[in-house]
Amino acid sequence: MGLLTNAGPPSWHPASTSLKAACSSAANLCKSKGIDLSTLAVLYSLSQRDIGCTLLGMKNVAEVDVAADLAMRFCGIDFDASHNSNETGNDWSDNDTVLDQILFPIEKEVLAIILDKINGPFSTVSSNGEYRWDGMEEAKKFWALVRKSQNEKKDAKYLDY
Repeated sequence: MGLLTNAGPPSWHPASTSLKAACSSAANLCKSKGIDLSTLAVLYSLSQRDIGCTLLGMKNVAEVDVAADLAMRFCGIDFDASHNSNETGNDWSDNDTVLDQILFPIEKEVLAIILDKINGPFSTVSSNGEYRWDGMEEAKKFWALVRKSQNEKKDAKYLDY
């Protein structure tokens, strides 16, 4: 929903103000280094072995082509080998090893800054628990408004008699 794009999060996004500010800061960092934040976000998501599905939103064919190109970076990556590194004797550490293989040096540098829990753009939201947006708060607010609206309609119906 646009949180992790170079344009920054849209004003209408229901994430907290501090999370949107952190996303904007990450976007500015990426732009200053010539990196696309959404590209970095997609690559990071796809590298996470324990996440079985990554949902992407694309608005045109060009964005589909970009997403396909990003996915192609993973061709030849043996996720099982990186996961079983202790058994095979490889010095791979799962997700980091995958990222080391698919990211360009400047992308690695920027990702390290973004993920820095002390000085990175998400350090504050990470420490105060606002580091993610799952939509649950918004869903609760929505259903509360629905119930309120239904109750108001019931009350109005009784007043009409």
